[in-house]
Amino acid sequence: MAFSCTFVATVVWDNPVKYVDPTGEDSVYATFNKKDQSMNVIFIPNGRSYDPMYGEYNFKATNKVCEPVEPTDMTMPKTGEPQNYRRQEFPNGIFKMTGTKHPKNNEYLGDRSIQTSATVEVETFTKALTGWIKNKFKQIDTGYSIHNGMNIDYPTQGCIRMDDKGIHTLADIVDKVLKTKNRNDNTGKAILEVISGE
Repeated sequence: MAFSCTFVATVVWDNPVKYVDPTGEDSVYATFNKKDQSMNVIFIPNGRSYDPMYGEYNFKATNKVCEPVEPTDMTMPKTGEPQNYRRQEFPNGIFKMTGTKHPKNNEYLGDRSIQTSATVEVETFTKALTGWIKNKFKQIDTGYSIHNGMNIDYPTQGCIRMDDKGIHTLADIVDKVLKTKNRNDNTGKAILEVISGE
């Protein structure tokens, strides 16, 4: 059963001493609010809200997408060949943060990124002599991540952009959560919730 990061925060703050995961699992819950342009992060180490390393953070984050007039971008499809499409904003919903990367020599993507399980079903197009023709079938587009780079207000192709301090802090926490195993030999949970904030 899925539950929101808001629910987690309520449990932690209303009953901090009793919030204990018997398996000792690390967890991080991040909520991106599109309207407020904020990323709220709750880190629960060792399955205990009263652990000395417990922390709650709030960073600025944006998802400004400059949509082109023509579908000149290419999808990163789950299956099949890349197709032309119009870039989309990051979808609302609850997703997993699945890992981190260190992009090199890329001013646009920055030096740190977090991969997610987010996908979007998009319309695709084919260029013809008469112009762009909408394809019959849609495609599942992937590659929606969180990264820094450029100015935080600079548009992305659908990803969430954070400043250097924010992405480095969140990525370090995600790394710790995904690399630390609990008593059942399972890695921790790294969850991202994206909301419109309306």
